[in-house]
Amino acid sequence: MIKNEKSAQDPSAMDDALLTEQEKRLIKELKKTGCPVCNHMEDTLFGFFATFQYTLANNEKAQREHAAEHGFCPAHTWHLAQTSSSSGLSRGYRTLLLHFAEKLAQLNGDPSDIANGIAQLITDAENCRACRVLQKAESSYIRQLAAFLEQEKGRVAYSASRGVCLRHLRLLVSFQSHREIVEFLLFEAVRNLKETAEYMQRFVLKTKALERHLISRDERYSYLHGLVYVAGGRNVSALHLMRI
Repeated sequence: MIKNEKSAQDPSAMDDALLTEQEKRLIKELKKTGCPVCNHMEDTLFGFFATFQYTLANNEKAQREHAAEHGFCPAHTWHLAQTSSSSGLSRGYRTLLLHFAEKLAQLNGDPSDIANGIAQLITDAENCRACRVLQKAESSYIRQLAAFLEQEKGRVAYSASRGVCLRHLRLLVSFQSHREIVEFLLFEAVRNLKETAEYMQRFVLKTKALERHLISRDERYSYLHGLVYVAGGRNVSALHLMRI
């Protein structure tokens, strides 16, 4: 039965010559703080908005397409605003506002019909282009990580990490057909949650005892690690909400 392979092999001692480029990338990403799946999704989203905000501000075709899609969901509308200038948003969203004005002017009938018509203009996570980008990135990464975990070197690397958030643990488990790997993932999740809770307790005790100078990095940031386990990455919450 596979439970914990942490002591079997140090991931840093793996021979790079025996690893594929994808495996090297996964090992590197597992070493980072936070859920690796959420981190990948956030990196993908950052790249998407870095390009999209410029295109929307300067390309009339992109503006018409954005209007036809009724923009983004609320979360990603504000995310776009954080990466764009006020001038760029003014150029990019003018077409969308005029599109909404035209659609609203065409509404008629009883109040329920008009309310339904307005509802058709509101974009949520299910039909938001940015959410679709996230979902594609998430699905692809989960598949890669699930396949990596079928190998001992993948489990060694995973065991040396903080693991994934609960939402991605569910997806990761759903992609596994081997009971032993599922048990391994659960074992690691329990271990990481208990360890983080212990770091939280130490942080509180040292704070009360005016021993802040003795607080370790793991203890200081344990609350953030705990929030990631529970809620996932901050910038991918819209996709999580879509599945509730």
